[in-house]
Amino acid sequence: MKLTRFGATRNIVKYSIIFLIGVSAVTATAQVQQQADEAFRIASEMKRPVLLVFAGSDWCAPCIRFEKKILQEKAFQDFASENLVILEADFPQRKKLADEIKQQNERLADRYNPSGQFPYLVLLRVDRSVLSPLHYTNETPLEFIDKIKHHLLP
Repeated sequence: MKLTRFGATRNIVKYSIIFLIGVSAVTATAQVQQQADEAFRIASEMKRPVLLVFAGSDWCAPCIRFEKKILQEKAFQDFASENLVILEADFPQRKKLADEIKQQNERLADRYNPSGQFPYLVLLRVDRSVLSPLHYTNETPLEFIDKIKHHLLP
């Protein structure tokens, strides 16, 4: 079978697209949402709970540690991409947030974190009711995943 230059180019494009789709499926990572309405919309569509993370991204050492040791780790990313929607309510001191996000985060804190703990983690149902507060105590990603799984069981 003889391929013309056009046919060969078309095959290269076709196989490149298939390869990229495959790679993106294998390397799926959890998206951290900044907007609550969007996070709950996605959670509703995917029938997943929301992990609400209260953080001080540029001043809270335990928050930064949680970000690096858990949220950025591949094992947690893989688990979260299949089981959770992550919503971050950030309260930075130096970084500027849009006023809309600041106000949203304040409302989230009033409802779910009135004592102002950082980091503070809450597992929420799609209807925004509390499934469980979670406490991070320097677990490994796999230990933290097991803690979450305990609350996801029917």
